[in-house]
This record gives sequence, C-alpha cells and structure tokens, in this order.
Amino acid sequence: MSSPSKTTEELQEITLEKTPEQLENGPPYSVFTGLQKSFITYAASVSAMFSGLSSFIYYPAITALANSLTTSTGNINLTITAYLLMAGLTPSIIGDCADRLGRRPISIFVMALYLGANLGLAIQSHYVALLVLRCVQSAGASSTIALAYGIISDISTPAERGSYMGVLMGFTNAAPSVGPVLGGIITEKLSWHWIFWLLSILSAAHLLGLLLFLPETSPNRPNFIVIVAGGLQYTVFGCLAASLSAQMIVLYSLDYLAAGLVYLPSGISGILAAYLTGKLLDYEYRRTAQKYGLTVSKSTNEITDFPIEEVRLHSVFYFITISTIATVAYGWTLQARTHIAAPIVMQFITGGASVAIFVICGGLLTDLNPDRSATVQASYNLIRCALGGAGVAVLQAISDTVGAGWCFTIYAAFSALCLPLLLLLKQRGHLWRKTER
Repeated sequence: MSSPSKTTEELQEITLEKTPEQLENGPPYSVFTGLQKSFITYAASVSAMFSGLSSFIYYPAITALANSLTTSTGNINLTITAYLLMAGLTPSIIGDCADRLGRRPISIFVMALYLGANLGLAIQSHYVALLVLRCVQSAGASSTIALAYGIISDISTPAERGSYMGVLMGFTNAAPSVGPVLGGIITEKLSWHWIFWLLSILSAAHLLGLLLFLPETSPNRPNFIVIVAGGLQYTVFGCLAASLSAQMIVLYSLDYLAAGLVYLPSGISGILAAYLTGKLLDYEYRRTAQKYGLTVSKSTNEITDFPIEEVRLHSVFYFITISTIATVAYGWTLQARTHIAAPIVMQFITGGASVAIFVICGGLLTDLNPDRSATVQASYNLIRCALGGAGVAVLQAISDTVGAGWCFTIYAAFSALCLPLLLLLKQRGHLWRKTER
C-alpha cells in the first residue's frame, strides 16, 4: 500500500503537468458560449419580468375595473390577493416540474398559460372571470422567476453567476416602475381591457422567441417524453369519459341512473388491465434480463446498465394502437347512432387499453427516478391534468362543429402522436440516460 507522503508527491507531479490556464479554468462547466449564455439570460429575464409587470400594471386600473364591472374596490383588491397567493404556491410546483422535465418545455408551457390568461382577461367583462383568470395569469407569470434562476444556475458557475443575476434582477425590478406608468396611460387613454391586450401582445411575441430560440439547459428527455405521452393519453381518456353520459342521454334517451351504469364496462376493463399489465411488465423484465444475460435482483434499484426503456415500452405500442382505433370507432358509432352496445364496447376497449398505458408510463417514470418517484409523479399529474382539462374544455365545441365522428378522430390523432415519441425513447433512452449522468 502506498504511503500518504508518496500519494501527495504523485498528486503534486500530476498538478505540475497542468498549465496555469487548466488549473485556473478547469473543464468547461457549460457547453454554451459566452454570447449564448448572455442571450439565454436575457430571454429568461424577460420571462421573469412578466411576473412583476402583471402585478404593477394592474394597480392604476383598480377603480376603473370596479366601476366597469359594477363591483366594489374591495372585491377588486381580492383579485390582487388571489394573484399573490397563487404566486406563492405555483413556483414550487412548476420549479419541480422544470427540474424533472427540463427548463425549455416548462418555460414554454407557463408562457403559453400566461398568454391564454391574458387573452381571456382582455375579452371578459365579469368579476368572477376576472378573479379566476387572474389566478391563471399568476400561475403562469410567477413561475418564470424560479425558472430564470434555474436556467442561470444551469449555464453559469459561481465565479460568473453574479453578472447574470444582475441582468435578471435588473429586468424584474424595472417592473414596479414601468408597470404603473403603462397601466395609468392605457387606462386613461384607452381602457383597462387594453392592459391585457398589451400583455397578450408582449407575451405572444416572447413565446414565439422561446419556441424558436431557447435551448434546453437541463435536459431530461426520458421523463419529458413519458409525461407528454401519458398526458396525451390521459386527455383522450378524459374526453371519452366526459362525453359518455351526455351522449347516452341525448342519443339513447337513458335516464340519469342508466347513464351512470354505462361507465361500469370501462371501469371493469380498467381494473383487469391494471392487474394484468403489472404481471406483463414483470414477465417482460425477466425476459429481457435473460436476453442480455443479466441477473434479476429484487434487492436493488440500480438500472444503469439495464435497458429499462426497452422492457417497459415493449407492449405499449399495441395498447396505443388499440386505444386509437377504438377511439375513432367510438366517435363514428355515435355519429351513426348505432345500437347502444357498440359505443359501450368501444368504451370497454379504450378503458382497458388506456389503463394499461398509464401503468406502463407510471412504472417507467418510477424506474427512471427511483429516489424522487413522488415528486416526478406529482409533475406528471400536473401536466396530464392540465392537458386533460384543456381537452375537455374544447370537446363540446369541436363535437358541435364537426360531429362526434371527426371529433374523436382528432383526439385519436393526438393519441397516435405518442407512437413515434415512445419509439424514439425505446431506441435511444438507455443511451440518453448514460449521457446525462
């Protein structure tokens, strides 16, 4: 065994072989150049500025809003309280999602959410709508500050981070000065509606810039693909469930009790699919381990050298295909007003296939994140509920416009989009995991 003094001498020899630049700088911390870092910082800082701007631009319009909406100043102040409460709650959830899924998709998501809220605020003329949409606006805007800090942490070291933080704080602290001036001018010369039209225009332009130019600074492609695919499947599943009772009552003149009973086939198939898919996943794990000559161990979570993506995603393509075809068939059986058994059978099939997909996606997320399973599942739940809510919100409008057949064909197309995404993950996921370690 080498003595401590000899080890020290060896380390000194290794150190002397390095140039002064290597000793000072070491290996590069980020793949981005200085110019790219500056651009990313400015993009993140502009995003963060919307949080304070949305708050302070609102204050000069408080009295105008109260008069226009025929309510009290106290009630308008409650919309400010709701905005601040949401601003305190949302960043921790969104920040965690960004850590699990990557900064770019979450940055785009919250800016799109913020844009949608601004558009709704610009066209509404009711106090309740104002209150609700201010909460949604806050959920999008307030998260941008946490995301900006995360992005700057990704691309910079402590030795250079101060300058980037200075840029961020410069933008965020400009809002308390600029916001009230803009709000006062717009309210006086135009109307309070134009406050939100201005925010809509600014956020739309910035969202376009993020879509085109913002790179990913903290990649986690496997988690992102699984959550998006699971979210899309959950959206279709939710729309199928939301449509069933209403369609049964309108098309087949069922009473409310019978309209509730028609959900039983889908629920029963889901229970069976959950149990059987779990058994299938264990079987495929053993089969793949045998294929690659690997040992199946029940005493470790280590999967660095195990192709877990190949295992978990082996059967998911069949389930997605079945669900997609059955979703299309469900829509057209409603359109054709076939016997009531036809749409119920399609619901039975989609219910089982969808639950099988959920088991696979949830299991793979746990496999990929064994030490933070609860937090990544929370991120998954947030994204899929947001997608599901959006899907159900436009369901009736689409159905009324193009009919049930084409409506569910459109939703089935979103389901089919998961196929190439998950195929990519199956083929490249193991390599990505090793690269991102």
